Amino acid sequence: MLLATIAGVLGTWGAASAHAELVSSSPTAGAVLPTSPNQITLTFSEGVDALPDSIRVVAGDGTAVSVGSITQSGGKSTMAADVPTLADGSYVVAWKAVSADSHPVAGAFTFSVGSPSTTNPDLINDLLTSSQPAKAEQAWLAIGKWSSYVGIAVMIGAMWVLGGIWSTGLRTCRATILLAVAGTVAVLGTALMISAQAAENVGSWTDWGEVIDTQSGKWWLVRLVVAAVAFLAVMLRRLLRRTTVWMLNAWLGGLLLLAVVAAGGHAVTGRWVVLGLAATVAHLGAMAVWLGGLAAIAATVPRQRMLRMATAFSPIALVAVVVLAVTGTLNAWRQSGSWDALVHSRYGTWLIVKLVIIVGVLALALASRWVTARPSVEHPNRVLRRTMIAEVVGIFVVMAATIGLVSSPPPHAAANSVESVTVVQGDRIAQVTLSPPVSGGTTMHIYISDTTGSLTSPTSITVQATLPDQSIGPLDIPVENAGPGHVIATNAVLPLPGAWTFAVTARYSEFDQTTFNAGLVVR
Repeated sequence: MLLATIAGVLGTWGAASAHAELVSSSPTAGAVLPTSPNQITLTFSEGVDALPDSIRVVAGDGTAVSVGSITQSGGKSTMAADVPTLADGSYVVAWKAVSADSHPVAGAFTFSVGSPSTTNPDLINDLLTSSQPAKAEQAWLAIGKWSSYVGIAVMIGAMWVLGGIWSTGLRTCRATILLAVAGTVAVLGTALMISAQAAENVGSWTDWGEVIDTQSGKWWLVRLVVAAVAFLAVMLRRLLRRTTVWMLNAWLGGLLLLAVVAAGGHAVTGRWVVLGLAATVAHLGAMAVWLGGLAAIAATVPRQRMLRMATAFSPIALVAVVVLAVTGTLNAWRQSGSWDALVHSRYGTWLIVKLVIIVGVLALALASRWVTARPSVEHPNRVLRRTMIAEVVGIFVVMAATIGLVSSPPPHAAANSVESVTVVQGDRIAQVTLSPPVSGGTTMHIYISDTTGSLTSPTSITVQATLPDQSIGPLDIPVENAGPGHVIATNAVLPLPGAWTFAVTARYSEFDQTTFNAGLVVR
């Protein structure tokens, strides 16, 4: 079953960048077409899963246009929808989809048919806001992920550690309670994940079908089933008389469950997918051993045996920490590719937070190890239980930081992506696009239009870039005229990654100019 799961993962996913980006569209953003298009087509940087309302078309006055069903006949990296004959005027296309790593992505752009019409300046912002998941749904999704991770880790790790150093402890009442609670948390947490994702995708907590239709959703359902089967097996473990048979099944079943967990996230995106999957399974397994072993010893071992069990577990925990460090470093490098890309991203920020917390937990682990090495300490069993409980709580916090990590886009995705921002100033609109949004040299496009959707013709357009966090700038970005209201910088040099601010000044006459301040994150 484990080999079949891994084969399924590798057969389903190729190399992909986490978090899909829109790379092209038909019609293109800002296009003025002589006749109505027959279809809206979107092309992404990687495969995506379409939702029922993945493509919406709204006229400039806010009137919704009925479109056909979403199709992906051009491949998983495309979405298309037929549109009826459109009257002359301006239109907004709002889109959303689900990336391979389960995260929703969304965006919007405008185009016109015949003569552009007046467009409500707030229409795009309203459509984008409506496409974003509510904070309550995001919070419940995070709680579900945390519960699922913690429950699975404790259930698997406690079984593995107790079976290895104290097999008779598996039959105790305390072990039964611990495993029952962990299994329940794992199953309920996974179910909550699916429900919250359904609420994010389609606004319904009970429409699991829309989640299961996505690549990541299929693996989440498999995770739920395997976790439930594992929970049932744990509850029936007393029926098995041969401990070796039970432990063999526990190891294989645990690895299967961890492989399924890895398949539903970042492990199957980015570079070196095979290595990433193996590293993630090892990372999850090491975390399960560390957390589950600590929980098992702290909650199930009698006080008089505490020192003996902790002494036996100490070298196992040390190996688990080493595996965590190696595999975590490997995955961080696999997803980023450079130190600058890592530290100047939300993914890198969460990784640093996680590492800081782990250092604190390791300090507690050193205290536990010090007690096991010095039996002469007064009341060593009592002290040891307290330090181990504190260590368990610390790992729970580490798992919370892990949720922030897996919910953030890995920075390597920026290498093949396009970042764009639209700024409205009165009745004028500026769109600033970086392709790709990286430091050192990139291509910048700037479009200046009015609220009718037509490109206007300023006498000049100038651009200055500022990086406030590093007190850099303003830097002049040389641009060339590329058409009415359109300038381009073929080699916009931004020396450092970070949150850059671009001041775009469109001058129309000696007394008429508009300055747009646009913010974009450069990696």
